[in-house]
Amino acid sequence: MACDVSGGENDFPHKCVSEVMSRHLKGRCIGVNLTPDKRCNYRCVYCEVDRSLPAPADEFSPAICRDELEALLARLQREKTLDQIRGIALAGEGEPTSCVLLPQVVAEVAEALHRYRMPTTRLVLMTNGTCLHTPCAKDSLARMREAGGEIWIKLDAGTQVHMNAVNGTFYPIETLTDKIISAGCDGEIVLHSVFLNRRGVAPSQEEVSAYVDRVKTIRTRGARIKKVQVCTIARPLAEDGLTPLNFHALSAIAGCLEDEAGVRVGVL
Repeated sequence: MACDVSGGENDFPHKCVSEVMSRHLKGRCIGVNLTPDKRCNYRCVYCEVDRSLPAPADEFSPAICRDELEALLARLQREKTLDQIRGIALAGEGEPTSCVLLPQVVAEVAEALHRYRMPTTRLVLMTNGTCLHTPCAKDSLARMREAGGEIWIKLDAGTQVHMNAVNGTFYPIETLTDKIISAGCDGEIVLHSVFLNRRGVAPSQEEVSAYVDRVKTIRTRGARIKKVQVCTIARPLAEDGLTPLNFHALSAIAGCLEDEAGVRVGVL
């Protein structure tokens, strides 16, 4: 699940750690790419990862990740700008929870935040939720919660048809729902949902209603939803006929979520 980022500002070569700007974290943050091989079981229509370019031959290395993070934090400390970093996002050019080394990375990033005295910097794991049942993912989520981190799970649809179309997958939406519920019963989660126009057509009212019902089901079955983030794309992707959904439409979805599902909602 690719982090929503733009504009790296590093002055050193990097393979998996970079300083970026994030809309969703509202400012400067550090992105950790756990899947430089670009392998992902989704093909979201709005994904901006260029999969036509060959992926690096090297696999993800915790040692390189640790060294790059240390170098970046040390530089920011010298520049006295550590307090400007809003968050560290564990994401990737694929699904980060598919990385079996994720628990180690979570522990090392949490330790670095403590060592550099960054108590207000958010630690966020961004996932599409499909691997949440694995022992590696369960261990990672537990470590995230011990460190006070947030788990953001993608949910872009209420129906299987819409999920197939938007996320480019035939992964069963009911299975995904069960995994989200299980993760939410273990601790707080954030649902991260992207809505957009496809060739000028917004999601139907039937689809929006199904999405709201699904969020309501997730909550009523025991998941602790800290927040639902209702988002759209940052810029038009003309090649695929995708354009941002307007704020009025996003706000209407947010209102339905608050009224019918009883959850806290943010709009971006």
